[in-house]
Amino acid sequence: MKPKAKVKTIRLIMDKFITLICVLFLGGCVSGPEFSPDRLAQLNKAAVQIIGNDKTILYSSYGNYWNYLGFNDFRSGTTGQASRDRKTKCFIVLSNDGIFFLDWIPSKGAFETLDSIERQDIRKVVLDKFGRNRAVVIDSKTLGPVSLNLQKGASFVDSKGTEAFYKMLMDIL
Repeated sequence: MKPKAKVKTIRLIMDKFITLICVLFLGGCVSGPEFSPDRLAQLNKAAVQIIGNDKTILYSSYGNYWNYLGFNDFRSGTTGQASRDRKTKCFIVLSNDGIFFLDWIPSKGAFETLDSIERQDIRKVVLDKFGRNRAVVIDSKTLGPVSLNLQKGASFVDSKGTEAFYKMLMDIL
């Protein structure tokens, strides 16, 4: 085999290997029973037990919330600040009375409330955009500045879902 042909063969094998690794990685990021519609219905049922039967769930999804203002740290170039602040992955529920940040405890088969913001405690809400990313930025009396975004799959920001959440939140304020 000529040296050039050998290099091409090795390059082709490496390209296929890298493609396979990328496909497996991305498949793992968006798969999982916790994101299926059936699982979402089960989680909503469990969430009602925590937030109360008198509240109506308007929107729910997996997502993140953190205690700084949207994407300001990225815009200012101080991304180190984000690592010092709290960012939490959780199940986010918008009800007619406010927002609940819930954590699923597998050993209990139930949610625990991490934080919540009552509707009357919300002073200001803004939809922050940074590229394709979206974040709902909330200034609340109880938690101060809080930002949240919703997810598609295990790690991708759901821009449309976050925008829909923002619109629904604005409708109840």
